[in-house]
Amino acid sequence: MKLAVGITSLLLATLTHGQTQVDAILIAARDQMSVQNDAWFEDGDFLPVIQNQEAIVRIFPSDEETWSSLIWMYFNVEKSAERWVASRNFATANPDYSDRSYYEAEMFFLARLYAKVPGLIEPSLNLAKRPDANMYRILANSYYKLGYYEDAVRVWDALLKFLPGDGQAKANRDKAAKHLK
Repeated sequence: MKLAVGITSLLLATLTHGQTQVDAILIAARDQMSVQNDAWFEDGDFLPVIQNQEAIVRIFPSDEETWSSLIWMYFNVEKSAERWVASRNFATANPDYSDRSYYEAEMFFLARLYAKVPGLIEPSLNLAKRPDANMYRILANSYYKLGYYEDAVRVWDALLKFLPGDGQAKANRDKAAKHLK
């Protein structure tokens, strides 16, 4: 019944007030769904949380917070295939987002499938908006694990250009550079 009322409200809003009103209704619905997700999560009722998050990302494909939660929930309930599909769908739905491949790259990195990481992250390094520092870390560590020390040093150097005080990045860079001598 609530769904029918909601759909009717959206249709009426579209006819009488246009897309701006519809957007406001959808945002309010998303916010309420997020509150409900918190309650279900606290009760350990994960399936409705996942279903709700799946619905939200269909309506708001650029909502990274919900994608992140959905991907994390799949990890928690050990649904690896769904986690990978959600990671891939997030990247596909957000082609201009510099961190679009983060979730998929992290998944492969944690599974020790290091050779899959560079193809996902390298294109993001050339976008106008710089990716998150963790993208550089995953990429550099993947290159190191693969024995591609020159590439690891290159990526650590790129990270250190915008985070010069990152001591761990410097130590990892130096560790990789030792293999070049």
